[in-house]
Amino acid sequence: MAGSFSDILIDDFDTIPKETQLEYLGHINASCDFSLNLIRDFLDVSKIEAGIFDLNLSELEYLSFVKKSIVHEEILARNKSQEIIIKTDGSSIMASFDRNKIQQVLINLLSNAIKYSFPNTKIVIDISDNDDEILTKIIDQGQGIPTEELQKLFTPFQTTSVKATASEKSTGLGLAIVKKIIEAHHGKLKVESEVGKGSTFWFSIPKQIEINNTNLTI
Repeated sequence: MAGSFSDILIDDFDTIPKETQLEYLGHINASCDFSLNLIRDFLDVSKIEAGIFDLNLSELEYLSFVKKSIVHEEILARNKSQEIIIKTDGSSIMASFDRNKIQQVLINLLSNAIKYSFPNTKIVIDISDNDDEILTKIIDQGQGIPTEELQKLFTPFQTTSVKATASEKSTGLGLAIVKKIIEAHHGKLKVESEVGKGSTFWFSIPKQIEINNTNLTI
């Protein structure tokens, strides 16, 4: 797809209206993003299947980490006339976790909420400090997922009957990777959903992981 649109732009650039050029560039950009994400997902799955999954832990303030991690998704949400709201019962939560991998979890869950929700809806990131663990909920007002399909969500290459509201694509790998990341952090991942009312994906991770060094392999 990207190749065909780029070929048209190269061959007929001077005669194509600017609005059409921007439309074609948007298609090319979306196709490239999908291909890049697919490659990354395949690499992650390959590492998991090979038993190579390292955690590089660092002590971070979780709330500011979340705010910095979702900047790109906030832009995507605004483009769909959606609002992302962060709710928390505290002002600072210190924890030890893998910055890149937990960011991957947040982005995956949040991008799914954006992808499967309609315009003019809200997505809430609810963060709770529960003694020795952090609980993070991604709550959307989307289409919801049929109960009988919930068990498919965390299996590689499985998709549900729910369609993205702006024809966005899915690799069917993201949630399986998210599950492995949370398990590697000794945490939990759950989903609650009702058709027509939306979904809540939540994960918890301990504030401190009891390991002997900063690399954990599962």
